[in-house]
Amino acid sequence: VIAAEPLVNVIGGGLITLIGSIVVALITSIRVIKSQAGLHEQLTGTANINQELLTSLRDEIIARGRVMSHVIDRGVFETDEHGACVFVNREWSKVTGIPNHEALGWGWLKGVHPDDAPRVRLAWGHAVANQERFGPMRYRWINTSGDVYMVLSEAYPSRIGGGRLRGYVGWIEQTA
Repeated sequence: VIAAEPLVNVIGGGLITLIGSIVVALITSIRVIKSQAGLHEQLTGTANINQELLTSLRDEIIARGRVMSHVIDRGVFETDEHGACVFVNREWSKVTGIPNHEALGWGWLKGVHPDDAPRVRLAWGHAVANQERFGPMRYRWINTSGDVYMVLSEAYPSRIGGGRLRGYVGWIEQTA
């Protein structure tokens, strides 16, 4: 199960729609799993929930969350457990000037102003190493046109079963 509580801080107003849709999908999928497990138990005498079905459910919920992030008016990003970027929404690319495919992995770092890069890398590395929240942090950004402006960013650990770190979900916005 993906921990949703930190998303309150990450996404703000769009959270109700996002979480509502995810909960509906989750409840529906759990009913299907229970129904299949009950049928399996009736046929075989053993309860066995299909791991493949659970993986499919998790992937579907993640995909829906990513699709829904495109309607939120804040740049949203997601990382793996090592802190490498695996997803950015359209608004993130709009704020940063970096196309989504170039942001993946460590590509997002190329937009951090060189004078602020050591501080941002240190804070990000510390957050990931300790599985803690990153930020909120204000730093300068240079877009692909060479414009320099301030951004504010924050990210929260995303955990799965047993509290294991799945990665981070965060946001970025341009500030005055």
